[in-house]
Amino acid sequence: MGKGGLNGWGGSNLSESRGSSAAALPIGPIYHLAPELNHRASGIAHHARLVHRALAERGEAVTTIALLDQPGHPAGDQSIACGGSRVRFIAHTLAAALRRPELILVEHLALAPLGWIAARLAGARLVVFLHGIEAWKPAGRLERWALHRADCLLAVSRTTARRAAAAANAPPDRTHVLHNCLDPDFAVTDAPRRQSTSLSLLTVSRIRASESYKGHDLVIHVLPHLLPDFPDLCYDIVGDGDGRPSLERLVADLGLQSRVHFHGEVPDSALEEFYRNASLFVMPSAGEGFGYVFLEAMASGLPVVAAHSDATGEVVRDGVTGVLVERDEEHLLSALSALLGDSERLRRMSLAAREHVASSFGFADFQAALLSHLGPEPPEQPGHH
Repeated sequence: MGKGGLNGWGGSNLSESRGSSAAALPIGPIYHLAPELNHRASGIAHHARLVHRALAERGEAVTTIALLDQPGHPAGDQSIACGGSRVRFIAHTLAAALRRPELILVEHLALAPLGWIAARLAGARLVVFLHGIEAWKPAGRLERWALHRADCLLAVSRTTARRAAAAANAPPDRTHVLHNCLDPDFAVTDAPRRQSTSLSLLTVSRIRASESYKGHDLVIHVLPHLLPDFPDLCYDIVGDGDGRPSLERLVADLGLQSRVHFHGEVPDSALEEFYRNASLFVMPSAGEGFGYVFLEAMASGLPVVAAHSDATGEVVRDGVTGVLVERDEEHLLSALSALLGDSERLRRMSLAAREHVASSFGFADFQAALLSHLGPEPPEQPGHH
């Protein structure tokens, strides 16, 4: 693995947890291995911050060792930034093992072999989180070896759990589902959404050439077919990456420069404005292991249009908080056209979206369920899928 990279680090029994009522457990020292904490657009970094906060706020002695974070920009009081250095990351992890922690948590399967070594040196339990596409294809020999020796695997969705099991990465008897939650710092207001005479679509996502499955191009391709009925419609794209130039060329080829606006990465306050001002959130992705942005959009009262080919159906209630479609231009166009032309349906979905996030994806429930799973005996729960 080159500096800063992650590669090369050498079911029917799935139980789902949402809202466990477990009491606070003084688990003991915990070390948490993560690719990064500070990257605002990374779902895994987002999850790592939530895990760290959930444990720290319940009094657990948790320290996160972040491979890619730069020193001087800590995400919390108990974090160690390794600046992309594998040597430093390994050294900090092995030093942590000598402090005899009770738990080693791992945020990416590429780090699982090192996590297993640390856990064995410390006599600690090993818990590995499974997120999305990184767990859906067969892992390398060392990664799979470590996963099959972990004490517990926590998948962020049933989709990820099933696909990880199908790839022989995850033993079903030790795999549990723990859905993500809305960041408690995300600004949520009960105020009615702003009424506007203009209509706009919004996508918030990194734009990586390797992540073309997000579906920006599908939305751009259907936009010319929406404009005759919605002549003021615009498409706002928030996020950046090496895939942006190809999307900009597509926009130019279709003559949509005045309709499609690339905003790059924006601060949280500006992002919240985009969520509040858009008419629809649209991201017909085929590779979401969960999809934090769907929670943020719905918490802002923004209905969602997405594909049902990944874990999005576990987050978005089809026909209630948004619409899930086949991942092609025809079905996407039909859904967008129907919703943009029905303001009353959008209003109902907006109210339902806020309620759904508040009732099903709260931080307190995530925190309690996480602690329950990290106890010596993970809970046996109904709701197998």
